[in-house]
Amino acid sequence: MHMNACKGENLLTRLPENYLHSSAKYYFTGQQGIYAITNYMELMDIELTK
Repeated sequence: MHMNACKGENLLTRLPENYLHSSAKYYFTGQQGIYAITNYMELMDIELTK
């Protein structure tokens, strides 16, 4: 998924973490991009049965 912007004829970026709309920056560097990312490990702490 993160590599989609790095493939094909319409190359958007060489590194997925440099693509503006990718969550890869968060997962590779820990820095939030333009969209807030919730790590999947944090979701384990959310009570969903109420």
